[in-house]
Amino acid sequence: MTLKPLNAATGFFDGGWWPRSREPVEEFSALIATLTERFGPVDRIGYRRGSGDTAPDELLVGENTVRLRGFRAMNAHTIVLIGPRLGRFTLLGVPAHAAADLANTALDLVAAADCVADAAHILTDISPF
Repeated sequence: MTLKPLNAATGFFDGGWWPRSREPVEEFSALIATLTERFGPVDRIGYRRGSGDTAPDELLVGENTVRLRGFRAMNAHTIVLIGPRLGRFTLLGVPAHAAADLANTALDLVAAADCVADAAHILTDISPF
């Protein structure tokens, strides 16, 4: 996971995330654990339904229960996390099948302080997504 600096321009994303598989329980659990260390508990995750294997409605991470909601109308490469101290946090989701060099390029692009591009532009720039 990469994050924009605190003084970054507003844009579509607060950072980027590259899950290494399409297994939602494993990948969301690791993401939640990382964000919880930095920002406190995560209460909810919104993601594109159908962009990975079927996720449960809730996920227990440590002592925290996180509600997972899949939306058909959400961009396939966008993950939204919500928590009391985190607020609304939006990440670019790099496809799990991406080659390492392309995935790292996308993570670098989205974490740049001046990045205001949407997922289509970031991922199109480093085709073959």
